[in-house]
Amino acid sequence: IQKNGKYGYIDRTGKAIAEPQFQWAGEFSEGLALVWPSPEQGFGYIDATGQFAIPPQFIADEHSGNFSEGLAYVKAPPYFAYIDRTGKVMMEVSGISYAYEGPFAEGLARVRVSNKHGYIDKTGKEVIEPQFQWAQEFSEGLAGARAENSDKFGYIDKPGQFAIKPQFDAVELFSEGLACVKTEYRRGYIDKTGQFVIEPQFEYCGAFSEGLVRAKDVRSGRYGYIDKTGTFVIEPQFEY
Repeated sequence: IQKNGKYGYIDRTGKAIAEPQFQWAGEFSEGLALVWPSPEQGFGYIDATGQFAIPPQFIADEHSGNFSEGLAYVKAPPYFAYIDRTGKVMMEVSGISYAYEGPFAEGLARVRVSNKHGYIDKTGKEVIEPQFQWAQEFSEGLAGARAENSDKFGYIDKPGQFAIKPQFDAVELFSEGLACVKTEYRRGYIDKTGQFVIEPQFEYCGAFSEGLVRAKDVRSGRYGYIDKTGTFVIEPQFEY
């Protein structure tokens, strides 16, 4: 919550677990939330009681963030690092070697070296050599990627090979076996073979959750929810 320019947290009954006191505050993930107490202090992590589990000590960085698979990426000069939930540095990453590190997903984290994306495991070992112009986190065994000198997107597997060849203008994460992709001006859904199961027909689509996903109808310009056949089960009626 935000009150008088400060951020804090409430539980589901409305009771405050941390009174508004932070300059900035993130969402909880794996029991901890990244917060910034004041300009004089660095970032730290609080627990669900509102107490600091990891004291403020990290420098603000746009990629610092939530815990994922037990680790969080932080900037702690002279290095970037992944820490565990006690604040212990589990892996130091050179800011010169890696320009950016992402959250761990399915045991791998995305890295960028000389503007090429690859992946490391939790020991810091490169398991997929940096070679892609663009890449996203793994989800359900696949990750969207764009090869060097290509303007099309496909999906790679964990050996780093294209399991679905580059052919799309944009790609999203797989969820519940399907992924939203863009071809020219419309978006639809493919399965893990790369075949369309819902033909491109929407202006917007996202990730499935509990069998439904929001989609923007081209004709009305409104949002509704479709099922896995592409049928609106909640008619397009919402502006957002």
